Amino acid sequence: MGIDMTSVYMTDHNYFNLYVLDSLRRYGGRRFFLDDIWSFDWNAFQQSIYGGGQKRIETPNILYALVKTVAIKILQ
Repeated sequence: MGIDMTSVYMTDHNYFNLYVLDSLRRYGGRRFFLDDIWSFDWNAFQQSIYGGGQKRIETPNILYALVKTVAIKILQ
């Protein structure tokens, strides 16, 4: 028998996404620029949770990420 995983309804409104959204709203996107979370549309998700009129979550600038990564490597 077992669990039929083909009929499980998947949604974007899960604990992980809510936690990441809360962290992005609290600390901003720059803090998480190296994390693999940027393929997800956080602004659309935020709008579906909190409605319109919220501050946009800015995707980190790739040049900023590169400079910071190089600086970390040099300082180590």
